[in-house]
Amino acid sequence: MGDNLPPDGRVSGNADLDREMFEFEKPKWEAEERYREFELKRCEDEERRKDAEWKDRKSERDERRAEREERDRKWEAQLEDCKAVIKLKEAEFELKKNEAAKQDTGVGKSKVFSDAMRSSSIRISDDPIEAVAFFMNVEQLFDAYKVPTDLKALLTSHYLNDKAKSIVSKLTPNALLHEFK
Repeated sequence: MGDNLPPDGRVSGNADLDREMFEFEKPKWEAEERYREFELKRCEDEERRKDAEWKDRKSERDERRAEREERDRKWEAQLEDCKAVIKLKEAEFELKKNEAAKQDTGVGKSKVFSDAMRSSSIRISDDPIEAVAFFMNVEQLFDAYKVPTDLKALLTSHYLNDKAKSIVSKLTPNALLHEFK
């Protein structure tokens, strides 16, 4: 087809005919050009819309990520708080356990029973008649507080007068308990 064109670039070889064809085809070419421009503008608009949509989605994802990270930080903080509370409770439990263990030792038991006896008992008087009442009172206290046998002599010795202490110093704790009963 391109081989049939005249050397001056005209289509038909007739200048008037070519001009008429050009004038006839010109609106069609202009319409095609406007359509291409319209399509180009539509594509650019579509591209801008997609970019804006993508940016919106990205910002939404970023917001959700930030919210999730904030929630995770809060959970981590709560977890750390809970761990701290647990450690505190464990330390408290250990302290109570150690206190209970101290009270289970002879010294701990002695202190507990001594405190109980101190508030309930009186010193023995110098009158030998009152000694019987004193020992009966002490025995009732021992029963009420469930004082172990090995602590009875020790606890009783704190409430003796000087004369009774001198007698007790000559006895062993088991002999004192035997004499007491």
